[in-house]
Amino acid sequence: SKPVTCKIRILSSEEKTLRLVKRIEQAGVAAIAVHGRKKEERPQHPVHCDVIKAISKAVSIPVIANGGSHDFIKEYSDLRIFQEATSASSVMVARAAMWNPSVF
Repeated sequence: SKPVTCKIRILSSEEKTLRLVKRIEQAGVAAIAVHGRKKEERPQHPVHCDVIKAISKAVSIPVIANGGSHDFIKEYSDLRIFQEATSASSVMVARAAMWNPSVF
């Protein structure tokens, strides 16, 4: 069997998001990536580190923080700052690497 991961955006409320991630965890996924904005929010909106942190504390599977490119990640050391702000086990980078490949 192969490990399966899941990526979500946060929902309209923290409570709804926590219910969703607990159901995803119960389904047996190996890890969950969380984009820290709601579907209607764009990169210029602040990432909700507090919600990612609540998710990290609510589940026992690894949580991968995503969505910090505009707010946090400008250079390599910012990856750790974003990880610590969210209590995530790791960080997923997209736009930050497109804007600055040396972020790694």
